[in-house]
Amino acid sequence: MRLLPLLYSISAALCLAGCDYNHFGEPPEPDIPTWTANTTLASVDRFYRSGGTDLPQGTIVSGTVTTSDSAGNFHKILVIQQKETPLAVLTGTYDTYTAYRPGQQIILQLDGMRLGLWDGMVAVGAPEPGFPKGIDYIASDALLQKIMIHSPNPTPEPVDTLEPTVQEVTASLAGRLVRVTGHFTQGGKHLWRGEQTFSDPHGDTLQIYTSPYARFADDPLPAGEIRLTGIVTVYKGTVQIQVSSTDDIRPAAP
Repeated sequence: MRLLPLLYSISAALCLAGCDYNHFGEPPEPDIPTWTANTTLASVDRFYRSGGTDLPQGTIVSGTVTTSDSAGNFHKILVIQQKETPLAVLTGTYDTYTAYRPGQQIILQLDGMRLGLWDGMVAVGAPEPGFPKGIDYIASDALLQKIMIHSPNPTPEPVDTLEPTVQEVTASLAGRLVRVTGHFTQGGKHLWRGEQTFSDPHGDTLQIYTSPYARFADDPLPAGEIRLTGIVTVYKGTVQIQVSSTDDIRPAAP
């Protein structure tokens, strides 16, 4: 007599499977943390410049994204800025722009992170194994998502885009978003790839750097007076500007 209930149970299970009732719903979305910045990028910058490297537990900052790796000229890094203070983040991931676009405000929870210099910029990254003050890329996209989220603020804080003369672009501005007016000395003749000389109407010059892996590396340099917006970096003591893409180039106002 015990066989009959067992047969009913088996028949019911087969019916559920055959009738597509074996769908138990999508797995729940992971909880998105909610944080509030408790210190400023200016304070983080002062902490580093006073000799600090490993950030105190519970350090949370916010800033507006000022770079994009969509064209390949920035590599596994993004830069944020709060008012006049920048911070480079060694994301260690590709296509960061798909989640974090220029103009978006993000919040960073920096437990376990370390400060250092990267291309002249104050940067935050993972502690580099074997080097007490070294920094490295954050290990994975999964870890990045645990420490970096979008701000719930629908109106990001405006970024202070400095408009210096070419002569005023110095190492002290490393990481800053700047806009300069001038022309490429080899405009219309050379390609973007590598270090190219940019000159202003006073004859002062600086370098514009483009990675050979950038999508526009083999495009010709624009000719004539332009306004160029990019991030100040320092490479082997040489001050440079690096643009996210050619969208950051505009004709100079007549």
